[in-house]
Amino acid sequence: MASRRITPDEKDMLGQDDQIASSSLPSDKSNITPAVPALQRSGNSTFAGATAAIMANFVLIAYVVVAMKEDQSERLEAEKHAKEKKGL
Repeated sequence: MASRRITPDEKDMLGQDDQIASSSLPSDKSNITPAVPALQRSGNSTFAGATAAIMANFVLIAYVVVAMKEDQSERLEAEKHAKEKKGL
């Protein structure tokens, strides 16, 4: 299948799309201001990052401690049941 070149006076599909898109755009500028007020954004980002890292580590350590205690309580309960079975 042969292709032919488009002459400058012809409009191709891409050129037509550009004309349609540019004519349908509103003339007003869009509002691109952030949704977060300026009061919340003014601060020390280093402090915020360090605080977030410390809290993430705190949550991780708390999770490990709770998991270890839960595992220990299950083990003690299993030993208690094993002793009861031996006694009966």
